[in-house]
Amino acid sequence: MALWMFGALLFHAHDAQEVRDDPAGRREVLVGLENMRELLNSMPFKPGETPLRAVPNLQRTLFDYYYRGEYDEFWAMEACDQEPHFDKAADIPGTFSGGWYDPFAIATTAQYAAMSAKNKSPQRLDMGPWNHGGRRSGKTYAGDVDFGPEAAYGTEVYGRQRLRWFDRWLKDIRNGVEDDAPVRIFVMGGGDGRRNEEGRLNHGGRWREEREWPLARSERVTYYLRAGGGLSTELPGQSDPPATYTHDPQHPVPTVSATTGLPELLPLPDGFDARAIDPRSHMRGILIDGGAHQKEEPGMVGAAPPYPLLAARPDVLVFSTEPLREDVEVTGTIDVNLWISSSAVDTDFTAKLLDVYPPSEEYPDGCHLNLADSIISPRSLPQRLRARRDDGCGRGIRRPGRAASGQQPVQGGSPHTVGRCEQQLSSVRRKPQYGGAHGTAHALRVGAKHGLPRPRPPFTHGVSHNPSIRLMHPARVGHPCA
Repeated sequence: MALWMFGALLFHAHDAQEVRDDPAGRREVLVGLENMRELLNSMPFKPGETPLRAVPNLQRTLFDYYYRGEYDEFWAMEACDQEPHFDKAADIPGTFSGGWYDPFAIATTAQYAAMSAKNKSPQRLDMGPWNHGGRRSGKTYAGDVDFGPEAAYGTEVYGRQRLRWFDRWLKDIRNGVEDDAPVRIFVMGGGDGRRNEEGRLNHGGRWREEREWPLARSERVTYYLRAGGGLSTELPGQSDPPATYTHDPQHPVPTVSATTGLPELLPLPDGFDARAIDPRSHMRGILIDGGAHQKEEPGMVGAAPPYPLLAARPDVLVFSTEPLREDVEVTGTIDVNLWISSSAVDTDFTAKLLDVYPPSEEYPDGCHLNLADSIISPRSLPQRLRARRDDGCGRGIRRPGRAASGQQPVQGGSPHTVGRCEQQLSSVRRKPQYGGAHGTAHALRVGAKHGLPRPRPPFTHGVSHNPSIRLMHPARVGHPCA
């Protein structure tokens, strides 16, 4: 079940022709947006019982998202899966821009790579550290993480960049655009790891020009999940036992932060007429939209006392490297390969890569910063199978990281059965395998070391100034691109 676009469907319903002359239907949609948390907690959804019932075509779309767990004719439509149709694209100059915390980071970078290989005309890739709206906002942060002054963009800068491109290729003004580097990426990391005046993690970063994507000079490195929670380049032994955990669908791992905010409407002050005001002008996300310390807090959807670190939950498996001896840049695609078994007929697994800062005064447990995550729902369990996951694209200097298995509310609950989501949910025992032929692996692209900013060493707690990389597997958590 995919809920990434649930909020967008409600906004589209508010604007739909079907409710233009239906005040009651429009009001029901607005009430749904005003009570997004309660709406999500009311799952499982049933046709005819959601605020989208006033707009039947959008309600059908919701339940296509909700029920279709397998890749079928719906997901194969060009509107949903454009990659098989890239050959239709015209050979014209193209620019692909996005952010590392944008839900479309994988699609943006993949389409650029495909078009630059296919076309003879100039293609450009421009990827910043932002979430979906960050480029236009002019903000230097995404979620609870600040990337420094170089991250500020805004509509003025973005507008000049676009006009320069169009002047060259639509008006034939010779302004030198064709001489620019084809790839411009923001490499995240290098900050001091303290909280700034706004209370955000000073993660830092800088822009860098490249000649291609993926980077030709990057090195593909495989890390193996090890018994006892290790994450190592050393192949596991034959005797390493599998890790196990029990997932309770009634108490899933909450989503702390993600590449979607799942909006809710804030109440309007007295005297304002909601009919005359665009609801987008008074909305906020119920999730942190970007990077954040992966710890439950009061007010988060699905969080509960004692509000633990996600890594401390019994339904989350954590695998960590030793503290890194030097800065490591992870730039490119990230894949996770799992050998898994489950007591359920159907289940899902999420993997999350984290950068874990050493403990500090501001972060006594260290800041556990989400870099990338994704989810897979195999349909052939409980047989053993190899599940390959494209976990996103990375682009930054890493000190530590980590991984997980399903998330609420972004992904919603898994039925753990081949069927619809209203079926009974029950606890599931899961067993990721490693060792011998079942070498569960986590593969990263590690960039060349030249030119990496050196972070200042503010930590004096007996921990390496360059933390470790962690991978997490739980029973519900998740994001794409580091």
